[in-house]
Amino acid sequence: MSFDIFFVRSRFRNERVERKNPSTGEVKSIRPQEPLTESELRAVQAVLQEAGAQEPDENGYSFISFKDGGAAEVCTDGLEKGCLVTPRLGLSPDCLRFLIDLLNAAEWVMFPAMGGKPAIVSSQGIAKEFADSFTEVVCGSPEELGVILSGGFDD
Repeated sequence: MSFDIFFVRSRFRNERVERKNPSTGEVKSIRPQEPLTESELRAVQAVLQEAGAQEPDENGYSFISFKDGGAAEVCTDGLEKGCLVTPRLGLSPDCLRFLIDLLNAAEWVMFPAMGGKPAIVSSQGIAKEFADSFTEVVCGSPEELGVILSGGFDD
């Protein structure tokens, strides 16, 4: 059993660009997200290394086996723009610690694929750009994250 958790940037550029929606063909003016800074990218890579992430495969996926029996797959392709984490074997305490460490490594917003549409952040106001569509939820510990995510994982 698993579900996807998306980590995306919370900062956007001031200038707007025209983008075509691939599904509808509609052209919209959007503000692109800023990539991670060099120091943020190094911090994220350090979290991955500390967790024991394997070298990415040809598709950009790294596998992590946590000491407590949990596991996760992480898509690190385009890491400067965001990443995807798929917990495997449940939300173990080590997996929850990894997710919090990843969230805190950069100014990211965590979007778990679950009902309620939470935008999980490390401090208030980080998800303000997403306020029209998502509810900002400030989370400061692995235990709090476990409570927030348990409904999504169980669903």
